[in-house]
Amino acid sequence: RAMRTYATLTNGLLTTAERFTPSTQHAHVHGEQFTGNGVQTQFTLANTPLYGVSTFVAGVRQDVTLNGAVVTFAVAPLLNALIRINYEYLP
Repeated sequence: RAMRTYATLTNGLLTTAERFTPSTQHAHVHGEQFTGNGVQTQFTLANTPLYGVSTFVAGVRQDVTLNGAVVTFAVAPLLNALIRINYEYLP
């Protein structure tokens, strides 16, 4: 199996990098969606990610912090902005 790297960025700086071999036990979420309201900075995912998240707001990659299943933006996504989050978890 091919190795994959997950990186977590905070304020544009690499804070975590993990290499792992994907397992068939991992489930993938491609684009769990939320909608920005211009105020909310924290969003709770349906599952707890294993190796970080890839987060996009209106198609633009965003730096976030992750604590368990809670994704936190430094600045609230704009009103009606589409938020898509990709990650892997153990089902």
